[in-house]
Amino acid sequence: MFKRRYITSSKIDVMKKQGRGQGTVEEYKPWLTIRDISSSGFSHRIKGWKTNRTHHFLSNLELSFFFWLEWSPNIVDIRERYPLLPIEKTIEVAEQFNFKHPKEKKSGEHIVMTTDFLVDYDIESSRNIKKAYSVTPYNRLNQTRFLRRTFIERGFWHSQGIDFTVITDKDIPIEISNNVEWFWSARQFDFLPVNTYEELFFTELTLSENLTNSSMPLAKACLFTDDQLGLKPGSSIQLVKHLIANRYWEVDMTKRITTSKPLVFNRNIDLFQANQKGMIE
Repeated sequence: MFKRRYITSSKIDVMKKQGRGQGTVEEYKPWLTIRDISSSGFSHRIKGWKTNRTHHFLSNLELSFFFWLEWSPNIVDIRERYPLLPIEKTIEVAEQFNFKHPKEKKSGEHIVMTTDFLVDYDIESSRNIKKAYSVTPYNRLNQTRFLRRTFIERGFWHSQGIDFTVITDKDIPIEISNNVEWFWSARQFDFLPVNTYEELFFTELTLSENLTNSSMPLAKACLFTDDQLGLKPGSSIQLVKHLIANRYWEVDMTKRITTSKPLVFNRNIDLFQANQKGMIE
C-alpha cells in the first residue's frame, strides 16, 4: 500500500511552475511522482517506449496496465497521475453528488485530484482520441471512498468530453502484460550482444532456422545457437526478446511465452529489414 503526500490548492501555482501535469509525450511531467508517495515497495520507475521518458507507477497493477498500453499500436501517448484542474471543477462535481471533496487532514484544504492514466489514441478512422483510466484492484470496487472518488473523476472527464473507465486486475490481459515485461529491456539495439546490423541479421536467420527446424524448447535452442555462433551464453535469448519486442517476430501474445517450450512465431522479415537498414543509413 502507499500513502499520498497530496498537493493542496495552496501549492497549485508552485506545481505548475515546475511543469507538473503539463506537456505531452517526452515533455510531460506527472503531477505526482513516486518521490511524492510514501510506499511500502510497490512503486516503479520505468522508461517508456512510446514517450522516451521515465514513468512513475504506484503499484504492480498500474505497471501491468502500462505494459498492455505500450504494446497497443494505436496508443501514442501515456500520461500518468494527470491532475484534474481547475480544482473548482472537481469541487463543483462533488457538490452535485453531495459528496465531500477530498481534503488535506491537517490544513483542511481541498486536494488536487489526479487520474491514474490519460491515454492518447491515434486511430485511422478517428485521430487524437483521449481516454482516462482509473486502475484499482477488483476488491476495492465497492468501497465507499473509492466509489465517491470515481464519481467525481467520471464527472470531471464527462465535462471535458473524454471517456473515463475503471480498470481492475480482471480487465488487464495479464499474459500480454507478462510477455511485454519479459522482453521489455531488450527492445533497444544498444543493449544487444551484437555490434552491427549484419551480425543481427545473420544471427536472426540462424536463430529462426534452429527454432523452426527442431522441437527444442526456446531456452535449449538459444543455448545451441550461442554455442554454434560462438556467442556468450544468454546472447540468443536476448536477441529473441529484441525480435519479439520490435514485432520482427510475431507471436501469439495472448499465450505466455515460456523458455521451457518451443517458440511458435512468424517472421516479419520485411519490417525487420526495413527498420534495420534505416538504423544504419
